Amino acid sequence: MEPAKEEITDKMEKLKVEEEEEKKELPEEKKGEEEVQIGEGIQDWRRNQESAFLSSSTSWDDEKLAIPEKIKQALRDAEVLRPSKIQAYAIPLVTEDPERSIVAQSQNGSGKTFAFSLCSLLRIDENDSNLQVLVLAHTRELVNQIWEQIQILNKYTKYNITQVKKEEKKPTIGQITVMTAGKCKTLMKLKKINFSSIKMIVIDEADHFFGSEEDRAVTTRLIQEIDEKCPKVQKLFFSATYEEHVRDAIRGIIPESSISIKVKSKKLTLKGVKQLYFVAKEVRKFNVVEDLYNEFDNTQMIVFVNTKKFGEMAHAHMTGKGYKSSIITGNVDPEERDRIMAQFRNRELQFIFATNVLSRGIDISDMKLMINLDVPFIKDADGFENADYENYLHRIGRTGRFDTKGVALTIIDGSERRFDKEMDVLKQIQEHYESNIEELKNIEDLPEIYNEHCNND
Repeated sequence: MEPAKEEITDKMEKLKVEEEEEKKELPEEKKGEEEVQIGEGIQDWRRNQESAFLSSSTSWDDEKLAIPEKIKQALRDAEVLRPSKIQAYAIPLVTEDPERSIVAQSQNGSGKTFAFSLCSLLRIDENDSNLQVLVLAHTRELVNQIWEQIQILNKYTKYNITQVKKEEKKPTIGQITVMTAGKCKTLMKLKKINFSSIKMIVIDEADHFFGSEEDRAVTTRLIQEIDEKCPKVQKLFFSATYEEHVRDAIRGIIPESSISIKVKSKKLTLKGVKQLYFVAKEVRKFNVVEDLYNEFDNTQMIVFVNTKKFGEMAHAHMTGKGYKSSIITGNVDPEERDRIMAQFRNRELQFIFATNVLSRGIDISDMKLMINLDVPFIKDADGFENADYENYLHRIGRTGRFDTKGVALTIIDGSERRFDKEMDVLKQIQEHYESNIEELKNIEDLPEIYNEHCNND
């Protein structure tokens, strides 16, 4: 039996009331306060009221940023007129003397890539052609996107910026080089990478590198090997989320003098993203996606699923209806994934169904609508379903990037077997991020909600 609409609304309204009550209890001077913490050492995430960098710079001309004119011109050409918060906080801390390692946390779409790209360019000695900054990412797609972002800023400085692809036998190593950790490990083993001039290592999506026990071991050993060759190398870690075990792992490989920058969890959900949920029985979820496509005048969609099997079912349904669809899961090889993403960007595909492999590092500038065909959850050792906070955040971060607006819709299974479990997971997510996930009662209402949210200042 499908739950009554009143029951669904009551559950979410109760949360909304509780949130409003909590806000009323805050002292007046705390309301609207910037929730950014800068601490000495990764163990100390405290709020430092005396920091010179807590007020976001409003111009690239700010003397604390010390941006050279050639890079400022590239920023103007790219229409990046002022630094985002993470850029304003991170750049002075990275470039100050003495150099210290940084662990930075900021939401998706907040400008993290430009932040460490700028930091990388500012560390280059143009008279030294050797590798000076190594940037590590966990997928080929992300490697390419980072390389493209750095090249935008490198328009007038013209440093040698390279990316190393998996299949390259004789890669070119530039002054700044972007690659996966696996490729870096291979090149080190073959003695094809020279660290004699290395100044900085950047690890993007750091939580991914330390997520599993195996990933932690591989990443830790890689950094330790580089440290053995260059003990003074500066390390920058950037991510939208850091679980406690990830912080523990990073804590073991950085100096005590390192600095942390953190945004509190309730500030991590993108302020420009309107979060909604819609209740439909699982057998109707594919029809809901089809309805959304038609309601939105044939807009492209990335639709996230929890499992490869469900993604394949959704893909088969849409192709069977004549839509141009594709699927990206963990077992799709990198070359095929690149091909699918190129097709999507060229508007040759209407849908991509994807597991969490696509929830990170994919930047499609005009993506305004994101669909969760499943509410993201993780099963514990006893089989209980708990909210997957991290991947929920990364998924909805595919829209509303760089201070734009977007809509994220999670489709809840309304069957008697699944409804209570999935609503509980959604409640966990809402409480964790202190966000408001509203119910969408009718699919046909979404275009109006979307236009009101995205097109009004």
